[in-house]
Amino acid sequence: YGIALLTVSIFCDALVPNVQQRLMGGSNEVSAAQLMVNLNSVGFGFVLAWMTMHGSLASAFAAMSAEGLGGGLLLYLAVIGAS
Repeated sequence: YGIALLTVSIFCDALVPNVQQRLMGGSNEVSAAQLMVNLNSVGFGFVLAWMTMHGSLASAFAAMSAEGLGGGLLLYLAVIGAS
């Protein structure tokens, strides 16, 4: 099972740069920074949807509030991420 996962990982690592190059070139001319923002936004959306569907988002917020890391940490991370 581990060898199969490693093989898929290597295949994806070889595939991603080629796909990114096709997205950046061509008629739509996407800058590297904009491409990274788009990829990270899509990834964040999938992680957020996954955590919401499986109930781990609520438990993450509960653990964060139990440690006293409420909305202030989220606001800090959002500001740092936006800069």
